Amino acid sequence: MSESSVPNIGDRIRFAISYNGLWRPLGWLRAGRDGSIYLGLLLGSPSVARYVNKEAKKATTIRYDEGKVVTGVAAPKSSRVSFKASGEIHLGDEVLHGIPLSTLTHPIQLCLMQFVHPGRYLPPKSKQPKDYDIGITGYEIDESCPMYGALFVSPWQGKSIQIQTRLSSMTTYIGTAIGFRGFSRTPDLLIQLVIGHGLKGQWPPLPGIAVITKEN
Repeated sequence: MSESSVPNIGDRIRFAISYNGLWRPLGWLRAGRDGSIYLGLLLGSPSVARYVNKEAKKATTIRYDEGKVVTGVAAPKSSRVSFKASGEIHLGDEVLHGIPLSTLTHPIQLCLMQFVHPGRYLPPKSKQPKDYDIGITGYEIDESCPMYGALFVSPWQGKSIQIQTRLSSMTTYIGTAIGFRGFSRTPDLLIQLVIGHGLKGQWPPLPGIAVITKEN
């Protein structure tokens, strides 16, 4: 599934791991012309969603059965989250506020991702002209430890790319990074994705994204 060229601004970058001999795309990300970053998880169109809002602390726990359940026409049409160059975060119908990417000076974490068991993700059946596939190799699934991930972004000086970011709760992890130049509203950006696992437990019934916001 890996590509020989590099992705361009505007490409939908699907990231996948190998499980039982098949590539399983977990999600996708895209960098817009203005420097906005878009992220989505792949498990079909949403039919149900849960929204949870909690104050960030040193350790914050979110249970699978927490939050407001949304179904039917009120459910989001896709799992896409938009991190705008202005700092707005679009999550479903919600507009939240994060750190502006237009004035970014240091690395930040955009979100935390929760994945379901890799056997539930289907191998890709088609590819659009602007789809770019990245196969993340070398990651060993632990059936007793749920897998999760995070997305980071930092200003990029155009130097060689090194994966240096992980979550402290991960005992096993692997990452990939992509540098982009030439945005209209932000500095050049290095986008880093890390996936891994830590504590033993049950795999979640649904994928999820937790975004990090601030008071407006």
